[in-house]
Amino acid sequence: MVDFDDRPLRIESAGIESVPVEHRHGHARELFYLWFASNLGILNIVYGAVVASLGLNFWQAVAAIGTGLLTFVIVGILSLPGVRQGSTMMVSSSVVFGRRGNILPTLFSYLTVLGWETALMCVGTLLLTTLFQRLLGFGYLEAVSVSLPVSLAATFVWPIFGHATVSSFQKYASYTFGLLTVPVILFLWPHVDYAFLDSPGGAGPGAFVSAVTFIFSGTTLGWVNYASDYSRYLPLGGTSEKKVVLYH
Repeated sequence: MVDFDDRPLRIESAGIESVPVEHRHGHARELFYLWFASNLGILNIVYGAVVASLGLNFWQAVAAIGTGLLTFVIVGILSLPGVRQGSTMMVSSSVVFGRRGNILPTLFSYLTVLGWETALMCVGTLLLTTLFQRLLGFGYLEAVSVSLPVSLAATFVWPIFGHATVSSFQKYASYTFGLLTVPVILFLWPHVDYAFLDSPGGAGPGAFVSAVTFIFSGTTLGWVNYASDYSRYLPLGGTSEKKVVLYH
């Protein structure tokens, strides 16, 4: 029998088994902080640059990004089995596909996790290396030797502490990173190409669909296989499913 202890800075005790009803807690609004902080990062600037490079005018780009972001409601809908069953997304998908049929979705999930973790570790290492070089005067090898272990720890050790720790951290991260976007905007503002805002041209439907697909792949598709991994801790019966979807 697993001794569930879902408190901050405690090792995660829940595995792929369902979280017992008596151990569930929290509110649907906690999901907002989890997903907001998870999708708030430097990659958003890259997403915007890629969309702009497809030849879309300003309003087409805004519409494509908005449409792509609206698809995140899929993650909200797929999080509902977590509330109902207390199980992770990949366990819930086995109910639909069967144990053997779930092998392919599980393989896809593994490959996406491998890709995202590798990308995050590389970006984190490069970012810290640059900061250590410019702010502390480290040499390149010195900076990398410090940055790489820190990135590894942040990527692979921190999640071991599990749901309660991640939930608490993401709440403060939402406010912190949200406020930090202000100086980033102020830094980028002088480099804005205002002629792009008034550009009368634009791209065809193919480029628009490509932009939406790109945003969908970088946000919704990257998180859909974890949809119910956090919602499964919410109380059964006392949680509004509508709020669960909306807070995504």
